[in-house]
Amino acid sequence: MIPPRFISSILIALALTTGCGKLAAQAPAPAMPAKFQVDIDAIAGTGFTVALEGDHLVYTTFKSGKRLNKVRKVQPTAEQWQTFWNEMNAIDIWHWSAKYAPSAAVEGGTQWDATIEGGGHSIKSEGGNAYPSDEDPAKSGPDKQFTKRYIKFYNAVLHLVGETSSD
Repeated sequence: MIPPRFISSILIALALTTGCGKLAAQAPAPAMPAKFQVDIDAIAGTGFTVALEGDHLVYTTFKSGKRLNKVRKVQPTAEQWQTFWNEMNAIDIWHWSAKYAPSAAVEGGTQWDATIEGGGHSIKSEGGNAYPSDEDPAKSGPDKQFTKRYIKFYNAVLHLVGETSSD
C-alpha cells in the first residue's frame, strides 16, 4: 500500500509541473462593476459624470452651468480596475452613509453622488457640500471641506478614466 502522504506529494508536484499551481496562486482578474455612476458637480467650476455603459465607461465633462464640454468612451485596463477596487476598500466606501449634508444651509459648492456595485459590494452615497469624515465614514466631515477620504475617491475615479486631479 502506498502511504497517503506520498500520494499527496506526487499530486502537488504534478500540479506544479503542469501549471495548475500557478492558477491557484494567482488572484482572480479584477472585474468590472455591475453598476457604476459617479456625478460631481462643482457649482462654480466644471463637473463630470462617469457612467458604465456596456463594457466601457462614458466620461462626460461639463463647463460651469452644466454646459457640455466633452464626452469620451474609456475602457479601463484590468490594472486600473484593480487599483480602483483597492482604493475603494482603503477608503472604506462600502460603509459610507447614503447621504451627507452640512449642518447648516450652504449655497454653491459641490454636489456629488456615487452608485457602485461590484465584487459582492454596493454603495449609493451622495452629498452636498458635505463629505465622509476621515475618522468615521458613516459621519460627515467638516462643512464645505473636502476630506482626505473624499479626495482619494475623487482621484480614484479620475484615474480610472485616465485623468489626473488639478488639486
